[in-house]
Amino acid sequence: MTVPEPWPADGPRLSEEELERPRTPAPLHQPWRGVVAAAEVVVAVLLVLLAWWVWGKAAVSIPLPVDSGVADASTRLIGSRIGMAVAVATLAGLLVLDAGRHAVLAVRTRTS
Repeated sequence: MTVPEPWPADGPRLSEEELERPRTPAPLHQPWRGVVAAAEVVVAVLLVLLAWWVWGKAAVSIPLPVDSGVADASTRLIGSRIGMAVAVATLAGLLVLDAGRHAVLAVRTRTS
């Protein structure tokens, strides 16, 4: 039974020493991405606070006049504000996912 060689037939030939030599891992892979990840988390927290504030402003109370003298009110929800709050919260979620990706790329070491 034949075993395939670890290099292509027309490629460079490596000596047995080079193949068996232990490889030392390279330094950290782009550590500046840690700063980017931290900044994205801060922006995501601010966006969640903005979404909370916009959601609170979506409910509007309208006083209704009545003949009996008892004050009555109707509450209406403004759809554009609810949509904006959902969109901002979704953007914050995407930023958290991207911050996780940047954090992994900041600490992962190279294998070659």
